[in-house]
Amino acid sequence: MPHNRKAVALLITLLFVLLITLSIGAILENINKSEELLKEQRALYKESMLLQDLLMILQNSQEIEQIADSNATDAMFAFLQTSQQLPLMLGSTQVMLSLASARSKIPINSMREEQIPFFEEYFSRYGVRGEFVEMIQDVLSGVQEDGGYKTAIFQRYPRLYRDGLVSLKMLQVVIAYYKQEYRDDAISKIRFADLFSFDPEASSIDLNFATAQSWELLTGVDAMRAQELASHEEVYSSFDDLGLAQKEKERLQRFQTTFFAPYLLVKVDIIHKNFIQKISFEYDIRAKKGYNFRYEF
Repeated sequence: MPHNRKAVALLITLLFVLLITLSIGAILENINKSEELLKEQRALYKESMLLQDLLMILQNSQEIEQIADSNATDAMFAFLQTSQQLPLMLGSTQVMLSLASARSKIPINSMREEQIPFFEEYFSRYGVRGEFVEMIQDVLSGVQEDGGYKTAIFQRYPRLYRDGLVSLKMLQVVIAYYKQEYRDDAISKIRFADLFSFDPEASSIDLNFATAQSWELLTGVDAMRAQELASHEEVYSSFDDLGLAQKEKERLQRFQTTFFAPYLLVKVDIIHKNFIQKISFEYDIRAKKGYNFRYEF
């Protein structure tokens, strides 16, 4: 039976927040002494000091160590509920740290042939043609020496990467091509940022943290039911906990899913005057390792 999630202890991350605050504060104190470095966009992550400290905190956190235990879904949920957004004001600098599950969206690079009809059905709900799915297939297919692609996307973008969707920005290139090719703006209704993840190593989705958009595609339920499944009111431990119809359950089982995935998505936004830097990375709780680091100025 599902466990009630409302009794979440806020104290579980107090030490974590304190360590983060002290770490970032010490770094920014040095940063603020060098306005020139700030202008050159190098000071905030000079010698990767902030990243190193964040990784060290994650590696030494007792709360995260508890989550690493097998099937510690409740601990994972409690930790993320109290750590979703950690706003910090350090002098004139604003820091926003956020933590989430790194397996809450559909890993698009793991799309399989048997799943294609489900993708097509999902997009057709929003008035998007099946050719868009073919464009995604082309991007995931690798280099075809005979040019045997389903669409002409590589004629329009000959330098486009052909061995996977590596980012939302790359997906937006595919979307832009679709709009131009079919003069169709219906695709703008879809919140792709909440639908797909782009980690090439990811193959499964954690149903305890799946987004509403993911639930729609995974099961074929309507938007309202998808919101209910994504409401995070209960911890799921089996397919029986989901309350799905048999057809919906059978569709879901065509995807690789789990009820516990020990991977965190860590995002840090640092705002100093008119300068903003964003960094994100994924963290493997069990291996105590960060990867897929992304920077944006």
